[in-house]
Amino acid sequence: MALTIVAAVNFLTQLDSRTLSLLAIVVTTTTLTVTMLRLVSRIRGRKSGLAAGSVRVAARLAGPRRNLHGAWLDVLAGDPEGGYVLSPRQQRRHARGFLYAAVRMRLHDLTRRLWHPVDWVLSSGSRTNAVHAMAVGAHVVYIQWQDGLHTLLTDGWSWVGGCALAVGIGLRWLRKARGIELATPEPKE
Repeated sequence: MALTIVAAVNFLTQLDSRTLSLLAIVVTTTTLTVTMLRLVSRIRGRKSGLAAGSVRVAARLAGPRRNLHGAWLDVLAGDPEGGYVLSPRQQRRHARGFLYAAVRMRLHDLTRRLWHPVDWVLSSGSRTNAVHAMAVGAHVVYIQWQDGLHTLLTDGWSWVGGCALAVGIGLRWLRKARGIELATPEPKE
């Protein structure tokens, strides 16, 4: 050990000042890099209490039938064996996303019942056509009541046609967006 130190001192005394300063910079940089890596690994392994609390609130908000608390905590834990570990800041960002998702899930649950009458209308061609005819008919009645029969017969038909087109496209889009397909009648033999 003593010979190694003496050899190192002899080697360093033979170097010029410029080489010594470069060597000092390399050693300092390496030391700082190792220190930073150790600090980052400690920080990444740390759990954020705020994130865990937020996940608990989000799981309660999402509802008991979903049971997402454990799954969301697993996401925050990451995969240490695979090298995927979240820092506390990343954990808080994920927890914020879980809160947002839980609010959306709860709103979806609350508004689901409001869509039942709309789905009932869209599931039948005759009911959809009745809504279409009522919307266009209401427009005709409004124009005739507001401006008279002459305006309805001369200028109003373009507005009525536009209304019919818009309502028809809207109903078709809504049927497609809600995933409702009409049953095709079987051909008669």
